[in-house]
Amino acid sequence: MGDFNAMRNGQEWRGGMSIRREMLEFDDFINECGLVDLSLIGRKFTWYHSNGASMSRLDRFLLSKGWCCNWENVKQWGLNHSLSDHCPIVLKNYIIDWGPKPFQFFDAWLEFPEFKEMVGDTWKSTVVNGWNGYCLKEKLKETKKVLKVWSKNRVLEIDVGIQRSIDSIVAIDKKGEVLPLSPEDIVIRRTNFLDLWKNQRIKEIMWRQNARKTWISEGDANSKFFHNCVKGRRRKNDIVSIMAGNERLEEVNKMKKGVANHFEALFKEEAWQRPVLDGIEFKKISEEERAMLEVPFNEEEVKQAVWNCESAKAPGPNGFNFKFIKEMWEVLKDDTMGFVTDFHKHGKLVRGINNSFIVLVPKFSNPQKIEEFKPISLVGVMYKVIAKLLACRLSSVLKGIIREN
Repeated sequence: MGDFNAMRNGQEWRGGMSIRREMLEFDDFINECGLVDLSLIGRKFTWYHSNGASMSRLDRFLLSKGWCCNWENVKQWGLNHSLSDHCPIVLKNYIIDWGPKPFQFFDAWLEFPEFKEMVGDTWKSTVVNGWNGYCLKEKLKETKKVLKVWSKNRVLEIDVGIQRSIDSIVAIDKKGEVLPLSPEDIVIRRTNFLDLWKNQRIKEIMWRQNARKTWISEGDANSKFFHNCVKGRRRKNDIVSIMAGNERLEEVNKMKKGVANHFEALFKEEAWQRPVLDGIEFKKISEEERAMLEVPFNEEEVKQAVWNCESAKAPGPNGFNFKFIKEMWEVLKDDTMGFVTDFHKHGKLVRGINNSFIVLVPKFSNPQKIEEFKPISLVGVMYKVIAKLLACRLSSVLKGIIREN
């Protein structure tokens, strides 16, 4: 820790001269040593010129990945300076409670032999009356309840199974150091290796999904790489403090309220006179094209829309991704088709189908103010199916109605 008299990129300085070569060298040093450079909370810079015209981030803590794994909630704060031109920096083990984690389907659950049968039985035994969209929503909700209970116990069994397999293999290996192994020992050892491989594979798939990383050619044989990615991703995305106007918010409820007030205010601005489009002649679709757009959706069209959606995209509030929909298509397709058919007939969605998570995404590194975040919506899979179907239909006529100029 301390004053490294160097910056990593152009966002860490303002005013004065930037030395690109030194930036690259310092950034390479951090990456090659496998160090973790925590985001700075409380301010953007740690050094200020006496005239205030230039400033930069020269001071920082550089931590080992092992240290960060033991202190997952540590944060780096920049404090106010007095006579010194440098700001003090301090590490705090800061835990913030945003409430219970929402449900999320993990692709690794598909590796369990009983998974598909359990989901199928739950789906068939759940009887719901009402619109097809409502039935689909309630069946997904009931399936989620069952998976929550099942996964809590089943995933714990993975760690137990891994340790049991390792202990058995080690015991047989030690036995083989003294005496020749019997055919039974060889079979047991091979079986334990197979069980170990299966359980390790399940854990790696789960860590990979949490880390939001794709597999790389030099990836670890264990989950250490993805474990570090998860920790780093959580540190990077965690919001523990934010500026709303001139006030710094640190409590959960105050941050939630401050963010909500900010974005609500954007929709309360005074209305302005929109341009008049009188006298402009727009291209029109033909009667045949109109009829084509209004044809009911068939099963093949719906299935194609589902398969065109990326399986690993972040899920919406119901927690299911398209990997689940694709793998369980034979179970879900009748209810899904009923939902799509109802939407086509009535042009309405059942309440809750279009619920979404509003997520704050930084516009650039080390954001401090609410204005430095942009909101995105994580919508549920069923709403995405409708959106994809409509987009595919409209794409066939867009070229004919959009002018080149």
